[in-house]
Amino acid sequence: MILTSTRKLLPASFLVVLLTVTIRAGWAQEPAKDAPTVSTTTGVYLEAQAKAGQEIFAATCIGGCHNIADHKGAAFKQRWNGQPLWELFKLINEEMPKDDPGSLSPADTANLVAYLLKLNDQPAGKEELSTEPMALKKIKIDVAK
Repeated sequence: MILTSTRKLLPASFLVVLLTVTIRAGWAQEPAKDAPTVSTTTGVYLEAQAKAGQEIFAATCIGGCHNIADHKGAAFKQRWNGQPLWELFKLINEEMPKDDPGSLSPADTANLVAYLLKLNDQPAGKEELSTEPMALKKIKIDVAK
């Protein structure tokens, strides 16, 4: 038992519980380890990837399901702004094309994502866009307009 300032005794187990709750509350306030740390405005893809993605988009996406306006400007911003890039990559990789979901390779998916970023005025960079989930989870889609 521990003596308090009011001269009452508190059980030690109460203090252990209080300390545990305090520590857990502190951990809950730490930023998530998988939280996005890089913005798409910093250039997260190569220009060559966007060009390849444009060709894939024209051959695979425009034919039946999509048009460029659906993936550009306000429509893109409303759906994707602030989201980890992994979410866009995963959707395309697992659900597209609609007539053959999951048939795109990770490299083709990265190229399509790069093209969509370019369509939305995100700059190209000096490194290839990764296909690794952990890397993509650290990139935040940041569309200004």
